[in-house]
Amino acid sequence: MISRDERQSITVDKIVEAKVDCAIDCCTGYGKTWVAGLILKRNKRDFNGIVIVPTESIKKQWIRFLKFLGLEDKMEVFIINSIVKNDTKIEADIVIYDECLSLLLKLTGISLESSTLP
Repeated sequence: MISRDERQSITVDKIVEAKVDCAIDCCTGYGKTWVAGLILKRNKRDFNGIVIVPTESIKKQWIRFLKFLGLEDKMEVFIINSIVKNDTKIEADIVIYDECLSLLLKLTGISLESSTLP
């Protein structure tokens, strides 16, 4: 059995090597936020991005996490309701949907194919 850190590292490696857009759909406690942060840290190009979250408390968590990673100047955090309510236009190189992907899939009618990661 591999450790959580090893599993996260394998996930990050596979996503970075694939060089594609993706969704991380894993169980509670997997460390999806940490995996997203590691992917952002590995990004060697200049970028600007946003994180879309469902609640104010998760927004605050992401802001603290981005500061911890040293990415607060590259990433901005929004609550999904304000984006939808204000019809906000999003311009970013990277978009992370944290805990609101299922809502977006319903709204857009997009379906995602599943892939298996460790």
